[in-house]
Amino acid sequence: MLLGTDPQLLETAAVPFSSIRAVLSFRGIGFDLPARMADSRYLAGRYRQIFGNNADDIAALSPITHLELPNSPGFMLLASPEDRESMRDTQTMLAALQTAAVPVQYSELPEPRIAARRTLYMVETDGSGKDVIPFLRAQFAPRTDPGTAHESLKPPE
Repeated sequence: MLLGTDPQLLETAAVPFSSIRAVLSFRGIGFDLPARMADSRYLAGRYRQIFGNNADDIAALSPITHLELPNSPGFMLLASPEDRESMRDTQTMLAALQTAAVPVQYSELPEPRIAARRTLYMVETDGSGKDVIPFLRAQFAPRTDPGTAHESLKPPE
C-alpha cells in the first residue's frame, strides 16, 4: 500500500512513480502504525523493535500519512467481516482515502479467508473477484490521456 501513496520510495530506486497503475490491498492492516501502537502495548513494543523509536520514522511508514497527491491512480481495498482487525483498519483507510478525494473502491469479501484463498486470490469472476476483475481491467486498459487516470476509476453507477 505504501508504494501507491509514497512516490519517494520508488523514486529512490529510480522507478518512475507513474509506472504504478493500481494498488490492491487484501486484508490490510498497518495503514496507520501509530494508531495501532496506541491500541496495543504489544504492537508498540514490536514495532519499536522493528522500526526504531523515532515517531516520525514510524509515521512515515504508514500509508495513511501519504494521502496528498500524487498517489496511485486507483486503490481497491478488500476485507472480510470475519477478520475484525483487518475490517476496522481497512474501513479507516477507506474513509481517509475518500476524505482526501483519492480514487478508491472497496469490496467486502463474501466468504471467509480460507474460502477466498481457494478462489485464486479473487480472480474468479463468480467468486471474490466479482469486483476485482473489473477494477483491474479499468486500471490496466490503454490510456488515451494519462492525465485523466483518476477519472477512469469512478465506480460504476
